Amino acid sequence: MSFESDWQKVEQHIGSIMSQAVRATLFQVSTGIIKGTPVDTGRAKNNWFVSVGSPEYRTTESVDSTRQGSMSGEKIAEVNESVSVAVGDIFYITNNLHYIYRLEFEGWSDQAPAGWVRKNVQQFNKLLESNIRAAAQ
Repeated sequence: MSFESDWQKVEQHIGSIMSQAVRATLFQVSTGIIKGTPVDTGRAKNNWFVSVGSPEYRTTESVDSTRQGSMSGEKIAEVNESVSVAVGDIFYITNNLHYIYRLEFEGWSDQAPAGWVRKNVQQFNKLLESNIRAAAQ
């Protein structure tokens, strides 16, 4: 074995670990945002869209007034599918409803008066470190 060959194996191993960790972290943060979205009609929760490479600009009229939201399962499946190809590309989670800013920053919801998106995003580095450790074992 040459040094170059050994080094390529190390690079591949590190790349695999990072890929697993980034995917897991994107999944955790995104699902935290979706699940944490305050529910009245469920429209805000159902208007989270994930994409890779460019943001989504659409909205949907679909609603689900349950706190758990049967639509949440579909959204989580979309996240899982998107994060599987996201490593190396820009990953987006967007919500284009005109009142989503007010829900996040202006206390429009008794369920999440201090927001929920920024709380989940603030966990990114901590989750990534944890996921790197888990993938390396």
